[in-house]
Amino acid sequence: MSIIVMQRLDPADRLSMTAPAGASLAEIVGLALPTAPVEHVRVLIGGHVIERANWHVVRPKPGAEVLVRLLPGNSGALRAVLTIAVAIAAITISGGLLGPLAPGLLAAGTLGASLAGAATLAVGTLLINALVPVRKEQAASGDTSPTYSISGMQNSLNPDGTVPRLLGEMRWAPVYAAKPYTEASGNDRYIIALFNCGYGPLELPTSEMRIGTTPISQYDGVTVEVREGYATDSPVTIYPNQVSEDAISIQLLYNEAHVQVTAPDVDRASIDIAFAQGLYAVSKGSTTAKYTWGVNFQLRYRKVGAVAWTSTGFNISDNHVQPLLRTYYFSFPERGQYEVEVKRVDINYDDFTADPNFAYTTRSDWVALRGYRPEYPLNFGKPLALVAVKIKATDQLNGTLDSFSVLGRSVLPDWDRASGAWIARATRNPASHFRHVLTGNATTYPVSTDEMEAIEDWHEWCALKGLTYDRVHDAAGSMAEVLADIAAAGRASPQDRGGRWGVVIDRIMDVVRGHISPRNSWGFSGRRPLARLPDAFRIKFRDETNDYEEAQRVVPLPGFYGEPGVVEDLALPGITDPDLIYREARRRGYELLHRPDTYEVQMDWEHLANTRGDLVRLSHDVLDRTQVSARVRTVSGFTVTLDEVVTMEAGKAYACRFRAEDGTSILRSVHTVPGETRAISLTGAGPMPAPGDLAMFGHAAEESLECIVKGVEIGDDLTAKLILIDHAPQIEVETDAETPPAWSGRVGAEAGVSLITPAVPVIFEVLSGSIIGG
Repeated sequence: MSIIVMQRLDPADRLSMTAPAGASLAEIVGLALPTAPVEHVRVLIGGHVIERANWHVVRPKPGAEVLVRLLPGNSGALRAVLTIAVAIAAITISGGLLGPLAPGLLAAGTLGASLAGAATLAVGTLLINALVPVRKEQAASGDTSPTYSISGMQNSLNPDGTVPRLLGEMRWAPVYAAKPYTEASGNDRYIIALFNCGYGPLELPTSEMRIGTTPISQYDGVTVEVREGYATDSPVTIYPNQVSEDAISIQLLYNEAHVQVTAPDVDRASIDIAFAQGLYAVSKGSTTAKYTWGVNFQLRYRKVGAVAWTSTGFNISDNHVQPLLRTYYFSFPERGQYEVEVKRVDINYDDFTADPNFAYTTRSDWVALRGYRPEYPLNFGKPLALVAVKIKATDQLNGTLDSFSVLGRSVLPDWDRASGAWIARATRNPASHFRHVLTGNATTYPVSTDEMEAIEDWHEWCALKGLTYDRVHDAAGSMAEVLADIAAAGRASPQDRGGRWGVVIDRIMDVVRGHISPRNSWGFSGRRPLARLPDAFRIKFRDETNDYEEAQRVVPLPGFYGEPGVVEDLALPGITDPDLIYREARRRGYELLHRPDTYEVQMDWEHLANTRGDLVRLSHDVLDRTQVSARVRTVSGFTVTLDEVVTMEAGKAYACRFRAEDGTSILRSVHTVPGETRAISLTGAGPMPAPGDLAMFGHAAEESLECIVKGVEIGDDLTAKLILIDHAPQIEVETDAETPPAWSGRVGAEAGVSLITPAVPVIFEVLSGSIIGG
């Protein structure tokens, strides 16, 4: 037999177990709550309370559902503790941080010159009725992300910022793991950069790395090191130490000394001397010849606060007519912060006119000072995915390397249905990401995988529906927000079942978990917001069909045709497939159409066994005056006698739903007998109810309403309020039937050639007096 054990106020923390056939209620209580005092235990079978004096003689029938729950009793101390628990549960059960607590999750938007202010009430409708709440556009759009900017993908420094975590697949511009710097090699200048792609492991194919829109393989003098973020990764060698580079622009004139200060705690340094016009001498004779020329420099350094200088010198010689850069390295006797002085000890030959046979180009500038520390540039306790790049900047890059992008794929434990195990591989499934956020290396206090519940089922459902989640999490946000975003991409919302994590999936259900009527509830109320719906939703997203560039898609609501005039912004974070964007936006539209109502009922806590996401049947004469809630008195053959009077009219079909002792739902057709009666005759084949079963009578197919428990709020005096919304299975059916229109990503219509003003002509040469064509 099935036993439901309620150890706490939160119905989400219910436990299911079985007991041997023939066990008495006393034995069942001993199994379910072995340490609880029996005076604080309540036992119900089929909604009926069984007195404690009868526990040892009552033996539930096979298949019966037994509810065992802990009650506060009359102890003042225990009641005080449970009162505190009620206050906490009122937040936790109704959603807490994961629930729809903030108003305005949709922002009004415009299309052309149309105003969307009149349609903002649709926002409230979604907030009230959505089992999977929508997110605030500002929090979900990535506007605060350092990965993206209005000018496109741009690398940036983010010291002490959030360590990125890629979930799924995405092209993005990773942040610098350390400040980039330059160095000279021969006559070429190189940029050395180290990029932090976040927590690993990740797949980072070199073939997908780009600078701007050009593959990095198209550049000369490129060396790339990839560390995918495994614990066994070796350190990068291109950027092996901490480097602090200061850009300088000082022209070095004859016998003028200039002093700069290094970063603290360095053990060596280097300087860059640039010759912007080259370094050479050229003869002025009839036969011009180019000669090598050199310039001597003096370098001195001393520790900050010291008096004595250490002096050395170096020479730079070449016959190069293009810009020239040279790097000079030197070490210090001990670590510290140093003053570095550079002086040119040769005259500026550019202005030398004493020699009539030669002209000189020797202008020199001090352009960089670097300090080096021997420590590794990163000090982080968890494996990071890194990309180190050394690339020739001469004749290729203008400035620094700040438009470098990668295409990454997260490697996570992913459910493999064939083997029945979680295996590490690249995945885009929201269920795998949800599980990883709770248990993975990016979480400060990860939970055990044993605390996951039914994630495998959700994974298979996401795969069946083609649901994906692709996003770089690199901005500050709570774990609750991240879990909510991931779950929403999988048409679900997080569920914390008191130490066991799972999700509530918004999908078609067929197992009824509860029957609610005036016989076991009170205080029924319902509401339907009067809202003018927008014509369409506008969704901003990263388009996977266009190299993950930012795009937006306008999706009309179901039933709207023509050019949208009133448009609202809708956030669908983590979705990058334009077709999936269309389907999920249409699904939100179907929710607005098919879930306009919210219902609330009050129940005694001791009778409450339903939690968020359960499918229940709701019957109330406010919904339909023909609906009658009753209990079965007697059963004789096919005749069932109720304890309430029901009314039937000729020519109409009726049905009655019964809640059996084991909690199952029995639906039977009723023979129509016009008039009022307590005895109804069941028709057709099927199981029969038993005396004491709950009965819901009404028109056929309308004897009760299918609802989903959206939330449970614990109230005063051990009562609970259930918030219900329509089951509306047609939402999923109609969404699955959608065929997204072809997507191009283009904005606006093509402009005709005749509308383009020709460019102003440029005249390079004017010839006159010539005879053309003879």
